Amino acid sequence: MADELNRRIDLSGKVIQISENNFWKRGTRLNLPFSAVLSDALSAAISERGATITVQEVGHKPLKLVGTYGTEGPQLVINVQVRQMGETASRDIAVARAGLPEAGLDQAWFKPEFDRVARTLIRLLEENYLGLDYHIQLEISPLQPSFPGQPPLLIGEEFRKFLETAVAGSALLGASSFGQKSAACRLEGTYARAGNKMNFHVRISNPDGRRLSSAVFDVWLADIPTNLLKPVSEKAFVGKGTAVISHQCRLNEKPCPPKSVLINRALRTVKLLAMRDLGERAGINMNSLS
Repeated sequence: MADELNRRIDLSGKVIQISENNFWKRGTRLNLPFSAVLSDALSAAISERGATITVQEVGHKPLKLVGTYGTEGPQLVINVQVRQMGETASRDIAVARAGLPEAGLDQAWFKPEFDRVARTLIRLLEENYLGLDYHIQLEISPLQPSFPGQPPLLIGEEFRKFLETAVAGSALLGASSFGQKSAACRLEGTYARAGNKMNFHVRISNPDGRRLSSAVFDVWLADIPTNLLKPVSEKAFVGKGTAVISHQCRLNEKPCPPKSVLINRALRTVKLLAMRDLGERAGINMNSLS
C-alpha cells in the first residue's frame, strides 16, 4: 500500500499525520486492536519512503492518513487514503487498497476492547467539529448519567481516562506543534442504558458554552466490564483484594462461645472497616469520631 501511495503522490518530504484513531472497521466504526497494528505498519512503511510521520496535523493544508478494514470473503480488505485537510473541505489525493488472507491473522486483533470506544468517539468528534481553532486544549470531565436522579456509575470516571488516552492520538485535539494553544474547551458526556446497549454521547464546548462538536456511539453491554457498571458508592469494594478476617475465643472466655457468635463478631468487624474506608475516601477523619 505504501508503494501504491508513493506512486501517486511521491511520499518523499511529505509530513503526514497517522494515528491508530484514524482506522476503524468498515460499517461499524469500531476501533479494534487491529487499528493499532495497521497504524504502526503503515507508519513504518511510509516513513521508509521518505515521509515524516506526526501525531498532530502540520501546515496550512495538512495531510492525514485514514482508512477502513473489513472482511470480504476469505480476505481482510484494507482501504487507505491520504487526505488533504482544508479549512472548508478536504479531499483524498491518493488511495490504496490491499487484501490479506484472514486465516493468517491473529484473531485477537479483531475482538472489541471497551477502552477503544473512546478512540471511535474522538474521531467522530473530529469529523463533526464546527470550530475554527485547531489543536485545541480540552478539560475532560467524567461522564454522567443521562437521566437526572440516577446514581453515577464507575464507568463515568473510567471513561474519562479512556478519553484522555484517545485525545493524545488526536490530530485536532492535540497541542499545536508550534506551541500555540487556544483557550481550554470542555469535553463532557453522558451514558444511558438502552435495552442491551449503552449509549454514549459526548460533546465539546468552548469557554463560552457554545457547542463545537458532538458524537454518539452505542456499545453492547456484554462488551463492558461488569465492575464498571457498579455505582460509584461501591467504589471501596471494587478492584480490591481478598481480606481474611477471623475471630477466635478471647483469652478470658471459657467456655468458648458458639461458632455463630464468632461469625457475628467477624461481620461487625467487616462493617466497621468498610465504614472507615468509605469515610476516609470522603475526607472524614474517622479517628475523631467516637
